[in-house]
Amino acid sequence: MLFEKIELHDFGIYQGSHEIKLDQASPEKPILLFGGLNGGGKTTFLDALKLVLFGKFADCSNRGSLSYPNYLRQTINRYAENSEGAQINLSFKHFHEGKVDRYEIERYWKATDKTVSEGFRVFRNGCLDPILSENWYDYVDQFIPASIANLFFFDGEKIESLAEPEKSAELLKTGINSLLGLDIVDNLASNVSKRIKHRKKVLKDDAQREKIDTIETELEELESQRQELNLKRASVETKIDAAKAGLSRFLDEYRKEGGELFEQLESLKAERKHIQTQQLEAHNKLKVIAAGPAPLMLVRDLLDAAKIQAITEQEANNNRVMLDTLAQRDKDLLKALQSSKAPNSAIDQVSRFLNSDRKTREKSLATQCYLDTAPEAFSTFNDELFAGIEQQIRHSVSELEVLAEKKAINERRLNDVPEEELIAGIRVAIDETENMLAKLEGAKEHIEQEIAQIEARAEAKHSELYRELESEQSGASKAHIDRKVISQSGSILSTLRRFREEITKKNLSRLEALILESFDQLSRKFELVTRIEIDPETYHLTLFGHNEQRIPPARLSAGERQLLAVSILWGLAKASGKPLPTIIDTPLGRLDGEHRTQLVNNYFPYASHQVILLSTDEEINGKYYDQIKPYIGQEFHISYDDNEKTSTVTEGYF
Repeated sequence: MLFEKIELHDFGIYQGSHEIKLDQASPEKPILLFGGLNGGGKTTFLDALKLVLFGKFADCSNRGSLSYPNYLRQTINRYAENSEGAQINLSFKHFHEGKVDRYEIERYWKATDKTVSEGFRVFRNGCLDPILSENWYDYVDQFIPASIANLFFFDGEKIESLAEPEKSAELLKTGINSLLGLDIVDNLASNVSKRIKHRKKVLKDDAQREKIDTIETELEELESQRQELNLKRASVETKIDAAKAGLSRFLDEYRKEGGELFEQLESLKAERKHIQTQQLEAHNKLKVIAAGPAPLMLVRDLLDAAKIQAITEQEANNNRVMLDTLAQRDKDLLKALQSSKAPNSAIDQVSRFLNSDRKTREKSLATQCYLDTAPEAFSTFNDELFAGIEQQIRHSVSELEVLAEKKAINERRLNDVPEEELIAGIRVAIDETENMLAKLEGAKEHIEQEIAQIEARAEAKHSELYRELESEQSGASKAHIDRKVISQSGSILSTLRRFREEITKKNLSRLEALILESFDQLSRKFELVTRIEIDPETYHLTLFGHNEQRIPPARLSAGERQLLAVSILWGLAKASGKPLPTIIDTPLGRLDGEHRTQLVNNYFPYASHQVILLSTDEEINGKYYDQIKPYIGQEFHISYDDNEKTSTVTEGYF
């Protein structure tokens, strides 16, 4: 099966008509990558695929306990020009026995004040097929069985819950029963059991039959009571849903009127006081800095010039003291050279040098000396000192800027706080609705307790009925043919049970291998798990490591447990043997970086021949996008336009 195109008309957040072509996937590039922010329409896109295929049996994200007509009414875009109806069209190719057929299915519905009318049509190879159109629920399993749809269409954020042992066991049980058709076997066994029960009753005498009739009447009465209680529970649940919807509206209105800000009033005032204290502390820090050498940063050039002047004055004073001494020393030196009969050329050269040195020193005597300060006085005013002061000032100024921004935000929020009397009425409505909701939920709990008691009584009656049916039969009412039917039916029932056990065990071994293979491919710790075992009774999954040591679930990290849940889904999908597209909403969920890499590199490119990923900008981005890019056949961007009140799908990722 290969999706080619989907069209949305006034469905959910998509106002107007939107056509999305999905036919660019290939074996080398199987991924269709959709990017969109939360609330932009990704999950609505997935719901549309489920709804057009499975209708009233679709497991859509926001349906909850809504009846199917009410759910359809809710999905109609409320901003559409013709807001009475919506439609979804899906085109796909189906490969069967070497033949390719093209199908287009159309599901459309229209709402009036009291009812919702739905229509459905199927076109095969361009021609309307009335049989498929009228009997789609009987035929859809040939394309993609609703019972295993969640193995291929799933929400990545829900993977975390599937990692829990009870949830994974439930998933395995549902998947195995659906894949092997064991629900048919169970229904057949139930029918055979009813037949045995009827035949056994025929073999009883009048007194026994009367007692059996009494028990069955009591069971019917208990079943009637249970159904009546179920209706009451459904009625209470409807009221609970209405109360929750009302509470949601009140809470929305409360938020719009600033009720939450009013509740935060004291904390906002405390925040303002804290900000003011921080600002005062930051200003005091600047004052301390300003009281030190910081002002000298304004006259750095003068300081440098003064330091040079002090050095020059020091040199002049030193030369003034030294010149007389040097003159006498030069005479003595020349006399010594003459006495030693040094060459005249050498004596002349030394004489010229000494004269030049004295003249150079004499020039410094003209320096004006007015600082009368030693150069050492300027040693502390160096670059390191001023760099440190500048850093302190920058830090304090930056801190004040941040605090000013926080103060402005705080003041805006304080200004937005409503007067208490403006929200008092809404607050009363919220409190009353919450009290009513609590009472309704208490009533529901009471009804469920009554149902549990009736079911316990019914179970006891069933046991009593079983004992009566299995008791010794009256010789007068025995019938050879009935006993033969009972005997053969019992054999059939036993055979069905053995068949169920054997086919389950046989396929569990294959499924264990497929799940282990998938987990090995996904996990970075390839030698962590060496064997996987599924209990045929409870469907609980047990992991084994080296030396056949059991691996407790707690030993796996949260990310590894999620990879295990993905491995279960992948293993079940492989076991189905059906080449179906895989669609994943929020594909990387809450995985950490390392485990995201495992999915990006080892799962998405190989999950199916057509893989649709619905990602936020915080999931498949950066290096993850670079890693998956070679396997992408198409890219789309889903964005919501607040002015147009609709989401749109355009080519290209974020």
